[in-house]
Amino acid sequence: MVGAGASSQTLVPPDSNTSATSTDRAFEKCYKSGEAGCATTGAFDSVQWDNGSGATSLPSWITFSSSGTTTQTVSITPPDGTVKGTHSIIAVFNPTNGSDKTYTALTFTVGCEVSSFSVSGAPSSNPTYNIFTSRSIINLTGLTYTQSPACGYTFTSSYAHTINSNDQSMIFAGTTVVPSFEIYTTDTSKEASYTVSIANTITIGSG
Repeated sequence: MVGAGASSQTLVPPDSNTSATSTDRAFEKCYKSGEAGCATTGAFDSVQWDNGSGATSLPSWITFSSSGTTTQTVSITPPDGTVKGTHSIIAVFNPTNGSDKTYTALTFTVGCEVSSFSVSGAPSSNPTYNIFTSRSIINLTGLTYTQSPACGYTFTSSYAHTINSNDQSMIFAGTTVVPSFEIYTTDTSKEASYTVSIANTITIGSG
């Protein structure tokens, strides 16, 4: 699992490519006899990236520079959750003896965890409503919730409210505008200043 921040991953060469034993008699002789100098080394020529749609060039958040040896690393730095999912590194390994070998050298998953939401577009504080002639609407359609980090998950919101008089009959979930709350009463004895508190529960969808 690769999350936020950079991660260096080491590519592992495939098993020694012994195909040259059928075309290079000298290599066949040293390979079968175990003589010194029969190299099983090599280097990574190139790598590609596959997110399930087929191998293609590396995205900007994966970097590779051939070391020219069997010790090879790639740097993986997901920018945010928009690249979450399973990814593979397709490597081309060039052995000292034998032909190039193309194979899946690394498979990794990019995950994303929302740590917080920022809120904008909340209704203004201390508005004055005349709730005796018609119901007043507290419009919540302008509320915007921004995920941090930007995981790109879908989510739903549900709202609850309280009013400091504890007389919940004055306020109820809005139906004219959704989402909103509506306030209304014809009881003049309730003339006063009130504080309405709104709670929002965010539920992130699967995936």
